Amino acid sequence: MKKIIFTVLASILAPVLIAYIFYLNNTSEASDPMLDEQGFQMSGYYYYGYLDKREKLDGEAEQEYFYYMDNHFEAYYDSIFSIVEEKEIDEDVEQYFQSIDGLDLYVLPQDGFQVENGDYISFTVKSPIMESYPARISKIDDFEVLHRRK
Repeated sequence: MKKIIFTVLASILAPVLIAYIFYLNNTSEASDPMLDEQGFQMSGYYYYGYLDKREKLDGEAEQEYFYYMDNHFEAYYDSIFSIVEEKEIDEDVEQYFQSIDGLDLYVLPQDGFQVENGDYISFTVKSPIMESYPARISKIDDFEVLHRRK
C-alpha cells in the first residue's frame, strides 16, 4: 500500500516540479534585459560614483539640483540608510528631495572614466544589476558624457 501511495504522489509531483522549474527558467530569461547581448542604455547625473537616473533638467531646475546635490547629498544619503540612530536633515532639504521623487541611485564601476560631479552621462549596461539600494552595475560599455556640468 505504501508503495502505491508513493508511486501515485511521485507521478503527480514530478511533472508539477518539472513544469515549475521550466516556468522559472523561462520567466527569468524573458524578463531580464541583461541576458540580451546588446545590453540597454541608462543615463542620468553622475555624483560621487553614483548615477542618479533621471531625465536631464533644464535651467533653474538643474541649478537647484546641483545646489542640493553639492551641499546636501551626503546628509540626505545618510538619513536614508540610518538604521540605528535617526539622522536629521533640514526640512527644506528633505522636501526638495521628495519633490524630485528622491534619488534613483546606481553604483557605477570604477573604470577610470573622466567624469565630474554633475555631468550628465549615458552608457550601455552589459551586466546584471545587483538588486540592492543603491543598485550595483558591474560592467558598462559605450560610456559618454552627454553634457558637461557648466
